[in-house]
Amino acid sequence: MKKPRLPRNTDKAERKKEQNKTAATRYREKKKLQAAIISVQEDELEKVNDQLTAQRDDLQRQVRMCKELLRAVMTDRKVKKEAGVIAWNGASRRIVK
Repeated sequence: MKKPRLPRNTDKAERKKEQNKTAATRYREKKKLQAAIISVQEDELEKVNDQLTAQRDDLQRQVRMCKELLRAVMTDRKVKKEAGVIAWNGASRRIVK
């Protein structure tokens, strides 16, 4: 950004005032740009957060389903064992009479 040329007949106070005015303008523009960048980053992070929240919910649902399935399998085995149908012997099954 080029500095505006001041007429030669201005005194020192006027030059200082003009310098301060342009510096303040540059500062405000810089702050506006920073705020815009932060706003874009915020939007992106909110999208990522939404995706991660959905992923977490899906994983929690999957864990819940696995636990329910495991409980059902263990309950089924316990019932069958108590009924004397299947005994668990290592990796093989055998019928108990």
